[in-house]
Amino acid sequence: MKILLIRHAIAVAREEFQGSDLDRPLTDKGKKRARRAFAGLERIYPGIQKIFTSPAVRAHHSARLLKRQYPEAEVHLSDLLLPEAQDDDSILSLIQSHMAETIAIVGHEPNLTRLAGTMLGSHSLPFELSKAGVLVIETDETGSRMESLLTPRILRRVYG
Repeated sequence: MKILLIRHAIAVAREEFQGSDLDRPLTDKGKKRARRAFAGLERIYPGIQKIFTSPAVRAHHSARLLKRQYPEAEVHLSDLLLPEAQDDDSILSLIQSHMAETIAIVGHEPNLTRLAGTMLGSHSLPFELSKAGVLVIETDETGSRMESLLTPRILRRVYG
């Protein structure tokens, strides 16, 4: 199974938004870049069956842009993926209860790299995902391995 950990696209800056942090929308630039990045992602990973997303507007809208490339994928909102969430074991249980060949998780930093560290047997990873960046983990009966780290720029270049 492949698990694609995807950080939400560029959102309105926290200090520029007059509302709840959970309601911050994507910027037009963020939407445009994410569409192109996700089109490039689809060329590399053509079959995502399930998309789990934080219900925060910026993540949920990023997941909707991702779904455009994967119209057959089921989308599931989960409070376990909210920015303040800390329960990696419950997220892993959620993933295991929805087995699929390829799963995407759209969320926030530092949560995604912390989750990746948990999956890879490390307490921390020496990087942070870029907005609309993707970390791919391959997992099977022998364990989990990091397969690739894809920046949005690389994905946009793959798209062309």
